[in-house]
Amino acid sequence: MIIRVDSLRKEFGETVALDDVSFSFKAGEVHGFIGPNGSGKTTTMRILSGLLEPTSGDAFYDDVSCAEYPEKIRPIVGYVPDVMTLRPHITVGEYLDYFARVAMPDASEREPKLEEIMEFTGVTPIADKQLKILSRGMQQRLAVGRELMHDPEVLLLDEPAAGLDPRARIELLEMLRTLAKDGKAILLSSHILDELGDLCHSLTILELGKLMEHGPLDQIRARHASGQTVSARVAEGVEALQKRLENIELVTNTRIEGDSVHFDLPGGDPELAKVSRALHDAGLTVLELHPVKGEISHIYFKATKGEVQ
Repeated sequence: MIIRVDSLRKEFGETVALDDVSFSFKAGEVHGFIGPNGSGKTTTMRILSGLLEPTSGDAFYDDVSCAEYPEKIRPIVGYVPDVMTLRPHITVGEYLDYFARVAMPDASEREPKLEEIMEFTGVTPIADKQLKILSRGMQQRLAVGRELMHDPEVLLLDEPAAGLDPRARIELLEMLRTLAKDGKAILLSSHILDELGDLCHSLTILELGKLMEHGPLDQIRARHASGQTVSARVAEGVEALQKRLENIELVTNTRIEGDSVHFDLPGGDPELAKVSRALHDAGLTVLELHPVKGEISHIYFKATKGEVQ
């Protein structure tokens, strides 16, 4: 299956949420979908899920139009929004059983499928726990499990890793990698950029509703190969490090990431060595200085200007 977004435009009054956006991805792929808040990502996903009509343009699943046949689209799509609606006093098992019954009225078909999905999402040990006590990570696993009940060909996930601790985030991304290997097409919106580098096959970047970058990830990397994103950590702390980096020639887009500072740097090892010498000369104790694997953040900061609406 090929999912194609074709000249999509969506207006909300005087606000243009999407302005002539076109991109595509296919079965077996994880497609990264990134951009600042307000860039049009959620609007695109709602159109792709058949929940919202475009002002103009269209989106297609193979040759089936989302605008003309939303009722044909919904059975093949699983949509996980950024906020999950829960009934706090029911249990994990009851929650998934409800969606299993909707998708599979036949108990002989339903029960093994329900067991399989609970096992796959790792919620079997907490089947008797009420939803109100679940961590954010378990809620996201549950949301994915819910959407897998009708065995969709396409999964649309809007910021599924937001608020997750590192272990829960890695486990969720590994689950998505497995689903893609099984042939599902996955559109994944995320602000955790560099973890997408090892997961995504292709990428789309939006800003202010406009398409800024799109294509297979290896081709995008080749277009932006003139530099790298670097992570640095010093004993003196992130504020002192960021202040010093901002005064080093060639360094751009410094931003604090936990106890490290990430920045963009043109060139390769010679330029990285110059930064290292400059930090040492400034009296800072360098604990880490290395390129960030994936370098999606480098591509993102080159493709966007940080504008929001």
